[in-house]
This record gives sequence, structure tokens and C-alpha cells, in this order.
Amino acid sequence: MARIETRVRKDGRTKTYRVQWRLGGSRDGEWQSETFDQKALAVTFKLAVEACGHHWPERWIRGYGWAPLTPEPITEAQAEPILFDYVSSLSGIEERTRHDYQRDLRNHILQTFGDLDIRDGTALDRTLARTWVDLLQNGVRDPADPTRWRRRPLECLATSLVEPA
Repeated sequence: MARIETRVRKDGRTKTYRVQWRLGGSRDGEWQSETFDQKALAVTFKLAVEACGHHWPERWIRGYGWAPLTPEPITEAQAEPILFDYVSSLSGIEERTRHDYQRDLRNHILQTFGDLDIRDGTALDRTLARTWVDLLQNGVRDPADPTRWRRRPLECLATSLVEPA
């Protein structure tokens, strides 16, 4: 059963409400939680979790709320123009920077994350993010010729991006 925990922030004045439950409702299920500023929203979310068998409600985006209804999931082909249009619309940057952003989208981001449905709160997890960072740090050797690179390691990737084990 899901529960609501009332929490007082450090300032002592503002309360938050955290909905907690075990995934799937079992005793050994992983703890899940979502925090709200309003009790009514927490109660509504708690009821939705319970109605979904103690799983994340469909169309819920963690930390954001309900995703708008769309007729079909966004495909990679649809996502790319959206991302490239966004980069094209940025103001106050040099054309070289714009080109670099577009290159980074193609070479480093869309190959790993392009087919993820961002509306699915479980699609992006720590394991996928760590795997992606490792891939960027270590590069990819060409399987046909191990002396060559398919993707060179990124030397400039800050080691602070990787969580300690």
C-alpha cells in the first residue's frame, strides 16, 4: 500500500508530501517515491499508483507530472527534427557552436537516447546513463580492425560526471 509522508523543509515553514510505495506492492519490491508541494496532488498520485498495481502510472514523468496525451509515441525520426530545430533556434551563440551542438546530437546523444520515449519515467535509468558515459570515455574499437577506432574516446569528458562506485 502506498503512503504519504509529510515533510518539513529546512526553512521550517514549507511542507512537502512524499508518496512512497514498493514497486509491484510486494515486500521485496524496490522503494519508489515522488514529492509534491500540495497534499491534494499527493493524494491523487497515491490513488493512481494504487490503481496501477503499485507501479508508476502511465504517462507520469518523474519530477514533472502528467505527460500530455499524444496519439502516437514520438519516433526517432520525429525527435531528430525537434532537437535540431531547437538548436537552430538558439540565439546568442556562434555558428560554430551551433554546428558543434548538432554534431554532438548526431554523434553522441541520438545514437544512445534517440529511440527513448522521454514520457516513460523508467526509460532512462542510471545503468543506461553510466553505460553511455563509459562509452564516451573509453571509445569503441573497430571489431574488424582493433587498431582503428569506430568512435575515439572523449578526452575532455570530466571525470566528475561519473559517480563513485
